[in-house]
Amino acid sequence: LFPASISRPETAFTFDVLDHYHIDNLECKTTATSFFSKLLRLTPKGTPVLVRGIFIHIIGWHGHNDPELSKQSLVCPACPHPGVNLPDDWEQVYPK
Repeated sequence: LFPASISRPETAFTFDVLDHYHIDNLECKTTATSFFSKLLRLTPKGTPVLVRGIFIHIIGWHGHNDPELSKQSLVCPACPHPGVNLPDDWEQVYPK
């Protein structure tokens, strides 16, 4: 699973769906919004509303936050980030 957000990884995508989007984007020039619309149509009608509604949530809020000064590039999930993937006392445990 690949998290939809680095700071709030409650939602994740399978690599299979990411591969499908990649192929659709390369071959058909499909936008992310169109791909999510496609996923909505492929999702069975009996699926709980919360699962179907996540697509609308992701589309509705993607790209609306102003980037912070230090966040002008992609975030490396493997790199250490205080408050995210480092213990609270990392400065005492790992002195310079």
